[in-house]
Amino acid sequence: MKQNLQEVRKERGLTLDDVASVAGVSRTTVYLAEIGVAIEKGDAEKILAVLSHIAGKQYTLDTVCVLLKQNEERRKSIHGPAFSRL
Repeated sequence: MKQNLQEVRKERGLTLDDVASVAGVSRTTVYLAEIGVAIEKGDAEKILAVLSHIAGKQYTLDTVCVLLKQNEERRKSIHGPAFSRL
């Protein structure tokens, strides 16, 4: 079972601002990831890299639950060209 991102952050005694500033993402991005809103894969990887560095333990998309936004090309292939015009 994957770990919860918020729990991982709090176990390390970090605030949203701590993680966001070191990762180079907005506080909102970290918060959205924690509440289950899809974020960009690159942002998720930055957040997990910060947590990994601080914890001395490897956190990845395979071990921590973070929803990812689908890129535009994937949406087109799944839903066809009409969907991309919405």
